[in-house]
Amino acid sequence: MIRLRFPACGFGYTGSRVLAGRLTLCLLTIPAAQAQSAQAPVVDQTPVRCAEVKTDLLAACLSGYYIGQVEEGPGPVLHLRDDGSFAWWQSDQAIASFLTGAWAIENGQIALQTHVPSQDATLFRLHRQAAWSSFDEQQRINRDYERVIAAVEARCPFATLLPPVVLSDPPSEPRPSPLATTEARQALWRWQSAKIEAERAAQRAVDATDETADALNEQAREALYQADQRAFDVAQSYNIAGLPHPRTNPPVLPKVCRLKGSPKADRIPQSKWRKGIKVHVTNEMFSSGVGDVLIRLEFSDGQLRSGKTDAGGLFYDPGIAGQTIVRISAEHSARQGRPTMVEPEPFEYGVVFFLADSNIIGGTRFSSLKMRRDGADLVSVEQIPMRYAPE
Repeated sequence: MIRLRFPACGFGYTGSRVLAGRLTLCLLTIPAAQAQSAQAPVVDQTPVRCAEVKTDLLAACLSGYYIGQVEEGPGPVLHLRDDGSFAWWQSDQAIASFLTGAWAIENGQIALQTHVPSQDATLFRLHRQAAWSSFDEQQRINRDYERVIAAVEARCPFATLLPPVVLSDPPSEPRPSPLATTEARQALWRWQSAKIEAERAAQRAVDATDETADALNEQAREALYQADQRAFDVAQSYNIAGLPHPRTNPPVLPKVCRLKGSPKADRIPQSKWRKGIKVHVTNEMFSSGVGDVLIRLEFSDGQLRSGKTDAGGLFYDPGIAGQTIVRISAEHSARQGRPTMVEPEPFEYGVVFFLADSNIIGGTRFSSLKMRRDGADLVSVEQIPMRYAPE
């Protein structure tokens, strides 16, 4: 869930339809007085029909939320406030765009003027620090485990994607007979032979050279499939014969192809946690992580380490035993060559949270925009018009 916060607005809005997609606004409740101001204006205690308004009452009629109408994905959201300010956002890219500014009525059109942040504005700011927790340790474990899985899949590609076994309808009831018993025993022998061949084929694939790897991986994949199919045949034939099922364990793969379960941090004593340094960068108005942020760490002994945040806005470093972090910088292409440098409270292991300025990180989609009324909708006056329907 992506959250938007409007600390300067004095009110907020909650609703899932606003983003017409995955983006869910999580704001404060609109105060009653401001909620009423978004309704139709009243003259001499008589409600005025906004569609007919062409006077200074028009601003009160237009204030509210509008959703951009698009064929696919979440459309942009426009919030015209009755104090003459506006907010506009869209989450159709990796980083959601968020713009603020002022609006006014000029020559019968709605004119939006975006507030463009100064080039000297800081893109990131240090939000808070936290001690290393079991949650952080589990994230580190999962991160390492994903690398283990990727390594196994690369070494044993024949074991990752197997076609489904061809199933047939089970018998309605057992039909025991000497012939059925013989067929069941033959099915078991065929499965045992297929299992042995699958294990041998898997070992040949693991030991293959670059020249023979593709062919031997395909042979191993086919052998594993046949063993799986033969195990199903055993179950079927023993059902028909009315005999108890023998155990048909899957083929034993080479050691390099076996995966152990991922450890659970809450079952590991804290004294044995590996810990590390985690930097989490999030969009200030949205709770989504900001990826591709270059993080540089400076340790107390002068060593430097760096890396980029992933798509979830996370950067991890194992840290250096006995050395503390004295300085962290964060840099993004939105402010290329102008990193944000902070000096946190020195720490050896822990978590640092950065907030990215939403008005900068998502880029400026437009500096000014004019819109015309079309019934209750607003239509942008652009080369490719965008229709905004009231929420």
